[in-house]
Amino acid sequence: MPSKIWHRVPTPGDVLHVSRNMREMDAREIFLMLDGFDRDTFAAVTSTMVPRARVALGVGLDGSPFCAAVLVICSAESSPWLAVASLFATDDFPRLAPWLIRHIRKTIIPALLAEGVRRVEARALASYAVTRRFLRAAGAVEEAPLPDHGPNSESYILCAWRRSDFVKETADVL
Repeated sequence: MPSKIWHRVPTPGDVLHVSRNMREMDAREIFLMLDGFDRDTFAAVTSTMVPRARVALGVGLDGSPFCAAVLVICSAESSPWLAVASLFATDDFPRLAPWLIRHIRKTIIPALLAEGVRRVEARALASYAVTRRFLRAAGAVEEAPLPDHGPNSESYILCAWRRSDFVKETADVL
C-alpha cells in the first residue's frame, strides 16, 4: 500500500534531517558549488532562507515526523521576476517524486507566474541523470550547458521553467 504524502513549510529540524540524510548524489551535486560547507552548515543557511522564500515546501511520508524532501524557491534580489529553485531529498525521494512533479506543474509554477515571476531557474550536474529527468518531468526545460561550472570543471545544465512555455502549454490545452 502506498504511503500517504504530507507537506508543510519545512521546520529547521526538517531541513537538518534532510540535509544529514541527503542522497549521496544530491550532496555531491550541491556541495561541489558550496565550498567549505558541510551538511549542518548547509542546513543552517537553508533554514535562514525558508522564511523569505517565495516557496518553501517540505514533503514527507506518513509515519515520519520529518520531511524527506525540501524545496526552496527564492527570488533573485535584483530581478523579482526571476527565481532560483533548490531541492534536496533523502533516499525516500522516489516515493515522493510523482506527487511533487504534479504539485510543481499544477500548483507551484502557475502560482509563481500569477505573481509575476517569468522564470524559475535550477542547475543540475550534467552527469546526474536523475535530477535532469526529474526537472524535465516537472516541466523545466534544459536550456544550456554550463561547462567548467564546478570547482573541478564539472559541467552543469541550466534548466528553467519559463513563462512562455507555460502560457503555450495552457493555450495548447484550450
